[in-house]
Amino acid sequence: MDIEKLKIKWNKLLFDLKIHSSDGQEFENLFCKIMQLANEDFLQVDAYGKLGDGSTDGYIFKEKVYYQCYGPRAIKELATEAYTKKKLNDDFESLLGNGRKIKKYYFVVNDKFKGISQPIREAMDEINNIHDGIEADFIGANKIKNIFFEKLTDEQIEDVLGINPLENLDFNNAEAINIKLVLKTMEKYLINKIEALDELNPKVWIYKNDGADHVQQSLDNYHSIIEGEIYSELIQQIESLGKGINANLNMYINA
Repeated sequence: MDIEKLKIKWNKLLFDLKIHSSDGQEFENLFCKIMQLANEDFLQVDAYGKLGDGSTDGYIFKEKVYYQCYGPRAIKELATEAYTKKKLNDDFESLLGNGRKIKKYYFVVNDKFKGISQPIREAMDEINNIHDGIEADFIGANKIKNIFFEKLTDEQIEDVLGINPLENLDFNNAEAINIKLVLKTMEKYLINKIEALDELNPKVWIYKNDGADHVQQSLDNYHSIIEGEIYSELIQQIESLGKGINANLNMYINA
């Protein structure tokens, strides 16, 4: 197993975890940071009091490309789907109303790698049909992941994900560390945590039937706490491998 491929595998799993644990403003900040690293012309727009953000979270001025982020916790729920369609249309019309010249408009949705439903896609198709000369489309988790790993340097990836703990392992002694076991443990642990995060994620977004309003109940830094615990615990497990401790390794493999 090539060591560099192993490190890339780790980073991809950790990126998936970051997407799954990012909602609302946290998702917007993550996307904008990635775009700023990928394209020096990208500018993030901060909300300003009652004026808001002008229905755009970021843009590339010279290309007339605008981005609006939306990070719901449960994109597949019917009430959320109805609100997403309304937000898509309202934000786009508000952006047009500001007199901006638009060539491309991207509605950036954290779909947690599950894809965009057909009704929401049809709402985007309607925008394209009505507004000739403007290309409108979605950017979901998979596209963000592609941008992240194709456009960013190793240093920039580290800036977002943190230092890869595999850097601290001594891979020179092939007998001391079984690379395949490291990979198997890492994959199983992270994948299980990602799945658990989906299953345990409380449905805290409540909408009126008409989708015109919503109430968000907050759980204090729920995702940040979960992500931090997962990251710290996994680093401990990987570091234990480097010391030749196999008890915890076998526990996770056989769990």
